[in-house]
Amino acid sequence: VGRRADARRVLCDAVRVQPLLWSAWLELAALLDADYKRQLESLPLPRHYMRHFFLLHALADVQRNVEALRVCTRLQAEPAFANSVHLATRHALACYALREFDEAERRFAALVAAHPHRLDALDAYSNVLYVKERPAQLSMLAHRACLVDRYRPETCCIVGNYYSLKQQHEKAVLYFERALRLEPRYLAAWTLMGHEHIELKQTEAAIEAYRRAVDLDARPGPC
Repeated sequence: VGRRADARRVLCDAVRVQPLLWSAWLELAALLDADYKRQLESLPLPRHYMRHFFLLHALADVQRNVEALRVCTRLQAEPAFANSVHLATRHALACYALREFDEAERRFAALVAAHPHRLDALDAYSNVLYVKERPAQLSMLAHRACLVDRYRPETCCIVGNYYSLKQQHEKAVLYFERALRLEPRYLAAWTLMGHEHIELKQTEAAIEAYRRAVDLDARPGPC
């Protein structure tokens, strides 16, 4: 009903009562907007380690990637979190967002080697392999993802990237459409499908896909 300030206040109450309620932290992060700095400073958050994980997520969500990477590195330096898969994934995603593709590839490859059945964020890894034109590695990643769960949106996105790199753009569109049937708010799939329609010279379809992506991503620009 548009009462975002009230929603933030209620969610702050929730995380003060139960700091480990990650779903409340996620909802709180989703309520930040262009005035995120003032909002973060004014939130009455508990003095608990979860506030740092929240800050990492919130900064990444508004594309303040340098700051997010700084928070992630500090958390990884703590012995309790040194082996956190979540933080390792966040670090790889921050490198990807900052276009540090060599470092992102190295970190994603290490994650896949250590956790071969985990698909979280591997769509971003497939983007890295696409940008670096690594068809063999992207093929292996797509095959692995299909073996783990062919019905995950991430899997469909990975396979779509594989076909796009092979210049099979019609097949790529089919897989991005499949990803969107599974998750209609999948921002990356809308964006990538727009790219494929451009390759196919389907301008109106590309504009519509990009419009849907923009509607989902009304956030401050990257940094």
